[in-house]
Amino acid sequence: MRFPALILIASWLTLLGGCVAMPDEPATAPPTELSPTLDFFGLRPDMTVVEIWPGNGRHTAQIAAALNGRGQLYVATLDPTAGDYADSAVASFRARLALQPPPRQPTLTRLGSAPTARQVAPAGSADMALTFNTLHQWMMLGLTDTALAAIHTALKPGGVFGIVGHRDAPGAAQDPKAASGYVSEAHAIALIEAAGFRLSDSSQLNANPRDHHHHAKGVWSLPPTYAAGNVAEHQAIGVSDRFTLKFVKISP
Repeated sequence: MRFPALILIASWLTLLGGCVAMPDEPATAPPTELSPTLDFFGLRPDMTVVEIWPGNGRHTAQIAAALNGRGQLYVATLDPTAGDYADSAVASFRARLALQPPPRQPTLTRLGSAPTARQVAPAGSADMALTFNTLHQWMMLGLTDTALAAIHTALKPGGVFGIVGHRDAPGAAQDPKAASGYVSEAHAIALIEAAGFRLSDSSQLNANPRDHHHHAKGVWSLPPTYAAGNVAEHQAIGVSDRFTLKFVKISP
């Protein structure tokens, strides 16, 4: 499926500011209840957790609340030195944290293409790494290997990597750049296992059988973005169908 250049450019610009409002997660959207997903991944309050590319911080707040001031949270934003947009995005994310401070302030790190932006947490320190609706963004920007390597390095042996992503229809041909926002579950598993992880479990917590996966402007047609208009039609479908995958680090 091809999309107008304007949509792709807009998506890429938003990705470069991945710390504010992602194209599928505008600042006005109501928060998604994350607790069942965090429970599935096995998050405990005493853990050291890394969140990768936090969007507008909605998930960050819920992860921090689950840690309840006991555990340590690292949040890897985009590299603010990558340009004015990225710098502004990180500043906005910091401002949100200041307005809604969690019980314990997270430590901000960065993930980007520069060699100085690849340590998302101290090596071997994290019990768990989490990311939500970012895999397609890494594929668009050619950062998949970099991101997965950074996560692998940060995790302790046996550490958990939990990922939620927009799931394409079974058997769909995978676009290497994931321009529609969808990634097949099989492709996601193959990418992540090739980076030194083993699939431990999967869940249908974030599945949506009403999503037929064929939208004029990809996942951004659906709530809460409605990039293709037809709000009533897309509202009836709901948010995108999503995989929820739990991996463990298996190689040093």
